[in-house]
Amino acid sequence: MNEPTKFVVKSNGDEINLSILRTELKWARKMKWTESIWKPKPALIEIGGKSSRPYIGQKYDSKYFEIKNDGWNHEHCDLCTVGIYENDSIFISENQIICASCHSEFIVPKNINETLEKMNKIEK
Repeated sequence: MNEPTKFVVKSNGDEINLSILRTELKWARKMKWTESIWKPKPALIEIGGKSSRPYIGQKYDSKYFEIKNDGWNHEHCDLCTVGIYENDSIFISENQIICASCHSEFIVPKNINETLEKMNKIEK
């Protein structure tokens, strides 16, 4: 029988696998984060299909794809995976993006182990 997995509960109620979070924080806490506001971005949208991807200037076949200027309408936090939408406060470092909640709860604290120890936890 598998042991239960521990999750930490963020202040907004979101749950994050504690083991995965500890691994992710090894890189995230070393980064220099800059606050910003998230805005939709251009996307390549498959004509007649359901596929899309961010458009960053790559070549594409106009028979199969079209560019929609605000087609990339959300992102996900690289730590907790919560959806990030237009006008949400975010933090960016290189090609990583995290939500404001993860930044304040996991990046700002000086002693992350102490912070994690104090957080509510559940097992599933």
